[in-house]
Amino acid sequence: MEGIVLVRGHLLSKKYIVLFCLSATVLLLCWNYTLYMDADIKVMTGKGNKQGGGHKKEPVDNGINTVTSNSNDGMTRGKRFVYLVNAKTRTEVTGLKADKDRDVFWLTFKVGDKTGNVNAPNSTWSSGRNMILDYAIEQAKKRGDGGYLYYIFLDNDVILRTRSEPHVNWKPWSEMKADPYERFEDFLLEFEPAVGYGRYAEPYRQHHELDKPTNIGWDFDACFNAFHRDTLSFLLPYETSMDNSSWYNAPWIMKQLISMLYNTHRLQCNSVFVENKFLHSKKSPSEKGPNVYNDKQNFHIPRNYLLHALQPMAQTNPPIKNHLKDAILKGNAISQLQIRNAPGVGQKKGNTSYIVTDKFISNFWDKSHAFVKGRLKARVKVVDLLKLKENEKTEFVPDPVYSLPNFKLSLEPPK
Repeated sequence: MEGIVLVRGHLLSKKYIVLFCLSATVLLLCWNYTLYMDADIKVMTGKGNKQGGGHKKEPVDNGINTVTSNSNDGMTRGKRFVYLVNAKTRTEVTGLKADKDRDVFWLTFKVGDKTGNVNAPNSTWSSGRNMILDYAIEQAKKRGDGGYLYYIFLDNDVILRTRSEPHVNWKPWSEMKADPYERFEDFLLEFEPAVGYGRYAEPYRQHHELDKPTNIGWDFDACFNAFHRDTLSFLLPYETSMDNSSWYNAPWIMKQLISMLYNTHRLQCNSVFVENKFLHSKKSPSEKGPNVYNDKQNFHIPRNYLLHALQPMAQTNPPIKNHLKDAILKGNAISQLQIRNAPGVGQKKGNTSYIVTDKFISNFWDKSHAFVKGRLKARVKVVDLLKLKENEKTEFVPDPVYSLPNFKLSLEPPK
């Protein structure tokens, strides 16, 4: 009997060992599964990613292209880029095709032309851009997911080329896109500027710092510009009230506004070069109408128009200096070609909010002025798209560099 007890005791000991091993195996499998799920959640939500890195996340394999958005604390699903082209009739833009991540919409101004999405025979450079922008906004609202991340305006004769000088890459050259449109889109996702653009008409037109992938500049050509979705809150649409005196007035006012609101977030992509060789020709004096091209370059009229749209003093408690007035170029008939560099250093978006709040507009702008009335009317179209009411809780802070005591806007190009 004693021997049986010993044997049974031995068998009992082995059973417990087996049970212990099985339990440890189950616990190990559960732990690994938890780690896997946690890593997957970080990819989906963006949590755990370092600030300041690229904003393009690895897409989940569900057939939908996704990118984390800093703007509305959500996800932008589907196509992130929309290209908005104005032309007499729809023609090929070299290298630009709609694909799974981009749409291309056209406004045509030939009478009766039906090759594009919108036909506007009497449109100007700026009013045409606004019309095709309205069309894109309506398409974005139908998606119900925040819409496009970037609205990209371009002339139909634009040609993009990649450039490969040293230091203009933001990641190893083996990872840089070879296609110029894909590279520019990658640039937008990496730096997420308020306004992005390429190099143009070197060396005299735009400021270039080719020892780095990007830089900021005061003057840049409007033939190819990308606007972050949140700039629809006040920067866009283009001002059209002075088109009859010069088509240059609208882009000039736009550059002034960008200086006031997004100075160090207007970024040039130094590895993409933009060509735009077509020169506008003046129409016959017998051709009347708002679409007659006018290329005068006297900017004191739009400058004064913009100055009068600002409050003399910021309507805060207590009132303070309205530093936005310091961001406006004070020259009279000065040519924009003399203004190249801008103060400050280009920055990634990070946690910066590009949404201009109603509180900010009330404090710094005169809501009774025609210019501001036009902005407010346009805001109504994007209230839900940008979640403007929810974003009123986040204070909009423009770049303060222009209000520094020692600041002087240079009218001379950098040496």
